[in-house]
Order: sequence, then C-alpha cells, then structure tokens
Amino acid sequence: MNLGADDYLTKPISSRELIQAVETRLSLRAKLLKEVSKRVENSIQEDRVISQEEAESVLGNLSKSELRVLYYVAQEKSTQEIADKMFLSPKTIENHRHNISKKLNLKGGHSVLALALKIKPYLKVPSS
Repeated sequence: MNLGADDYLTKPISSRELIQAVETRLSLRAKLLKEVSKRVENSIQEDRVISQEEAESVLGNLSKSELRVLYYVAQEKSTQEIADKMFLSPKTIENHRHNISKKLNLKGGHSVLALALKIKPYLKVPSS
C-alpha cells in the first residue's frame, strides 16, 4: 500500500469478492477521469479568453500572408490544406508558421495553433 497499491485481497478469495474489488476500482477510476476531464476543459476555456485589444496587438505584428496562414490554422487546416488554398508550397507555409512563432516569441510545436484558437474570433476571412 505504501508503494501505491489501491487495494489488496487476501487468499483464499471468492470470485464475488474479486469482481466487487475490480468494479470498485473501475468506478473510482471513472470518477477520477471525469474530474480530470472537467478540470482540463475548464482550463482550456479560461486559456481561450483573450481581449480584442490583445488580439489586435498580436495581429498587428504579422504580415498579410502570416495573417492568412494564422486564419487557416485557426480553422484547423493542415499545412498541405493551407498550401493548397494559398497556392503555395507546404515548405513556404511552414516558413510562415515559423516566422509567426518567432515574431510572437511562441514556444512549442502547437503554439501557433493554440494562439490561433485563442484569437479565432478576431481573425477575418483572408482576402485573395
């Protein structure tokens, strides 16, 4: 128990006791997963709140092409899908994403996506 066990059963054990112990563990795990899921969802909702002024400040640092890329990222399009829409190569789209990260001092592989989702309400449909 000191090493992390949730329960122990002594021998001899009946099948009824074993089934009851397993059902109890599964029930507790389901409750824990539900609580963790709720906390994560609340955290995501809190993280997504951003003011219009903050969004405009961020958007003001980007070129028109970077804004278009960010718009499509917010639509959860893949690099290839964005490249097809913008008639550019996937490598060029990756360069734009890299430039967005660099200009805005973002860290992490999904930081551009996280930012795009936060400011999605303030992104406008890109002009061709």
